[in-house]
Amino acid sequence: MREANERVVVLNNIPFMIDERKILRALRIPKINTLKEIPEEHISKGIKRAIEIAYSLIKGRACYRTFRIKEVDADRITIAESDRLFCGNNMVRLLKDCDYATLLICTIGNDMVEKVEELERMSLADAYYLDRVGAWMADFMAEQAN
Repeated sequence: MREANERVVVLNNIPFMIDERKILRALRIPKINTLKEIPEEHISKGIKRAIEIAYSLIKGRACYRTFRIKEVDADRITIAESDRLFCGNNMVRLLKDCDYATLLICTIGNDMVEKVEELERMSLADAYYLDRVGAWMADFMAEQAN
């Protein structure tokens, strides 16, 4: 049986690879699987540039801690450390039959946000492409850390 971990576990430098096809879906470009297939060269180059920038800026990190569930109430899950960390009907529904709950937080770093804000002043299209790459990467990091 797994024991509750009283320490926070930190994961640094989570490895990643940016999937062109999934970025294209995040950009709502259907039926195209690679940047080479995009007929508009300026769009293809803009997305490729966003992916290259993302590789240089993303710093995948995560941390998590596992808690032993002490009590299940109607509107909250109680752990020894808090009776307010896991609140609400959805939390109760998800955790009511569990002995443990793990709280996971992940990030791709702040550099992407700063770069998107910088690009917004120069090129809204480039800012949009980088923002979409960053949004997809944040979801990807959450899956990797999980």
